[in-house]
Amino acid sequence: MSTSTLRAALLGLLSIATAAAQDQTGRIEGVVLDSASHQPVKKATVTINFMGPVSAGTENQAPPAAATDSTGAFSFSNLTPGEYQLIVQHQNYPPARMGGHWTNVRVTAGETAPKVNVELVPGAIVSGRIVDEEGDPLNGCIVQPRPARNINEGVPMMRLPMTREDGSYRIFGIPPGKYTITAHCSESVFQARPLSEGPDPPPASAYPALFYPAARDVKSAQILELSAGVEKSGVDFQMAPVAVTRIHGRLAAGSADWRGRNDIRVQLVPLDSGGPRFFGFAGGEINPKDGTFELNQVFPGSYRLIAFSQDFGVRGPQASAGDRVGAVLRVEVADKPIELSLPLHRAVDIAGTIEIERANKTADPITPSQLNFQLTSDDQFGGPPPITQIAEDGSFTIKSVPPGEWRVRLFASSAFVKSIRFGVDDVTNRPMDLTSGTSAPLRIVVGTDTATIRGTGPPEQMVLCAPAGEADQFQGSRASQVNSNGQFAIQGLAPGKYRVSLGVSAPVSEEAGQEVTVGEGETATIDLKPETKSSIQ
Repeated sequence: MSTSTLRAALLGLLSIATAAAQDQTGRIEGVVLDSASHQPVKKATVTINFMGPVSAGTENQAPPAAATDSTGAFSFSNLTPGEYQLIVQHQNYPPARMGGHWTNVRVTAGETAPKVNVELVPGAIVSGRIVDEEGDPLNGCIVQPRPARNINEGVPMMRLPMTREDGSYRIFGIPPGKYTITAHCSESVFQARPLSEGPDPPPASAYPALFYPAARDVKSAQILELSAGVEKSGVDFQMAPVAVTRIHGRLAAGSADWRGRNDIRVQLVPLDSGGPRFFGFAGGEINPKDGTFELNQVFPGSYRLIAFSQDFGVRGPQASAGDRVGAVLRVEVADKPIELSLPLHRAVDIAGTIEIERANKTADPITPSQLNFQLTSDDQFGGPPPITQIAEDGSFTIKSVPPGEWRVRLFASSAFVKSIRFGVDDVTNRPMDLTSGTSAPLRIVVGTDTATIRGTGPPEQMVLCAPAGEADQFQGSRASQVNSNGQFAIQGLAPGKYRVSLGVSAPVSEEAGQEVTVGEGETATIDLKPETKSSIQ
């Protein structure tokens, strides 16, 4: 046999082997479009994750990410048969809540999966100008949209811009929905310098944060509805200065040991929990020699003054969580300087028990050791106590809890908190008060008679179920996929109110999706229409 004949034979065998291997794999093809213009989106990043099932002796590694071409097309070849999660991202489009727009695709050996059409939702744009009380431009101001339903919920924008020298700004990539717009200017208000020598005096006035168009609180703010790919221009602010004052404080004599510690900080937090939390904060360090601190440029209002120790650099390598100290004090600020004494307390340990009420005695029981929880606080700085493990007999000890107001967050897939007592106080729906630095026994009752939401929707689409209204936000969002028969089920829910929608990101609009209320052990049934989808089509 000649060399050329042998080479041809080998190539033929290789071709047959390649074809046989390809018969055992599948392929995914698709196109990415702009949901507003329906034009192709080029240079979108498409990644896939293999979800299973894993075949014995098979390498199930996801291929490298693909980029869409000028027609918005992408493809993946030689894929192991099974279920894949497809994720699409582009730098010019706002990301969904879970990091990208995603859907599931089933791959069959020797076949190309049905073509996947992905529509990326373009972000809205807000632009305007910020000027001072005399109409002169203010630069360095921060403008930020806040969801109308919860102003302290984050918005996955492209970036947080500052105003330019002419006072103008332009925010890109805002997910469509209803918002309030806030502006905060840290630029100093002009004040005449005294003729005497020495340092400049503390500022006597400053620019308070404003809600568009000129409101000091969210109740008076105008709500803007932003549409995909549409610019809302003329969102202008005219900032007006108000008088500010200062707080001078000292750690009280006889309080927890603070001398020589350089890790203690103070923070001033607005008492109004409905206000934007990144505005109106003033903070500073405590002098480790004399325990004094100074907060300047404080606007009139009601505040919590919080002192806390950080979890680093406390006392060198011997530091531990037991070294934590803190304090919480309510402060009313008017137009005069304030002198105060702040009692510092050591962190405390909280001992308690957890009791589980079984809904069905025939079902596999949940044991206390399968549960864990953590204390959380809206106003706490310096880090929360660690997640608490529960013993088989239901007992637990939460170590080193700083002074403050704390809520219990339970981590369990098929259980929920029914009642919580801290000493004689019922704290089921309110925080435990540890501001005095004293502890009490904690008793938690957990229910297992969870609720279910079933329904119908477009096959292969994802369904997101998020707490709504006054529901416990700590329950978190749950997701499920509509099967090939158009059915879905979300189980293990705590009793309460939920908003259910198609997609993978929580809807900014309160009208998106459907609102469902379920009680203990109840099952609700809904029908989700395609027009309620929020993030991928």
